[in-house]
Amino acid sequence: MNTTSFKIDTIQRGQQVRRFSPFMLALALFCLASVLLAPYAQAAAEPVQIPLEINQALRGDGSATPPEATFTYHLTAQSPAAPLPEGSSADGYAFTMTGNAQTSIAPINFVRPGIYTYELYCDPATEPGFIADTQVYTIEMYVTSDLRIYAVVTLSDGNKTSDIRFIQSYSARASDPAIMVDPPVQKIVKGNPPHASMFTFQLKAKDPSSPMPAGSVDGVKMLTIIGSGEKEFGVWSYTKEGVYSYAISEVDTGIKGYTYDMVIYTITDTVKAQDGQLVVERAVTDNTGKRTEVCTFTNHYSALGTIPIVGGILPKTGDLLRLLPYMGFLALALFVIGMFLLLGRRAKRSRA
Repeated sequence: MNTTSFKIDTIQRGQQVRRFSPFMLALALFCLASVLLAPYAQAAAEPVQIPLEINQALRGDGSATPPEATFTYHLTAQSPAAPLPEGSSADGYAFTMTGNAQTSIAPINFVRPGIYTYELYCDPATEPGFIADTQVYTIEMYVTSDLRIYAVVTLSDGNKTSDIRFIQSYSARASDPAIMVDPPVQKIVKGNPPHASMFTFQLKAKDPSSPMPAGSVDGVKMLTIIGSGEKEFGVWSYTKEGVYSYAISEVDTGIKGYTYDMVIYTITDTVKAQDGQLVVERAVTDNTGKRTEVCTFTNHYSALGTIPIVGGILPKTGDLLRLLPYMGFLALALFVIGMFLLLGRRAKRSRA
């Protein structure tokens, strides 16, 4: 090949390149556009969805079992173009949860790539005794060009979490002692004592850790009544649900000439929460289980210190020991009377 021929061929090939270069460029741009627009076309036809799983737990402070309360939640869009679940309003998406529960809110449809931000929070509590969780979750949805979704959940303090959970706190208010029934202790003295004696009574809790009135020691409170009269042990407050039991009895202090009433009264308090308030239902019963409103104790006084046998129950040994001086005086008196009678009969015989 000569030099002229080589130049011609080169020029022809160069012309061919220049002739086809615009076409090749357009083809390349078309292919690139097809690749970039393919996800949008696919997204428009087949939107992807992602559900959000929410957990709710009711937690009490030990005062009472939390009731099945209902709370309202809101999911709001923080990005202008962020889609919301079906059924949302201009203010966002609202839903409720009751008791200890887990739910998935309605799915969100994404039709194009982007970064979408949401906030999830709970309304203030409306049910008595509850304080709503004030946590605000920030949810960021990363949607890729091929419509894959990656969610990042952040707490109010900026830390990330994989668990969306609201803890609703419950605490029942303590019972009101002002409306507690306080059965009086009534002392009745029968007989004619030369002076009024002091009688002692005790209120004793079945469980020493149970609430007690002021002035109690280790689950026991004492009170005294002089002669016949009436007093009360006092009231107290409960801070926890449960059934509480107490006993009221008279203390045998051994005062001479008196018998003591052995009846024991039982107080049973059933404490339950109602509308966030602990309420007390009280029952007072005697030895036979009969309900009463007054704890009555009757003591009998005898100048000779005699104790009548009631229901086949004999006096205690200690009571008999206290009777010995009186029995001695009685025996001496009978002996003297007998001597007088005997001497009188002998005098009559001698005169006859």
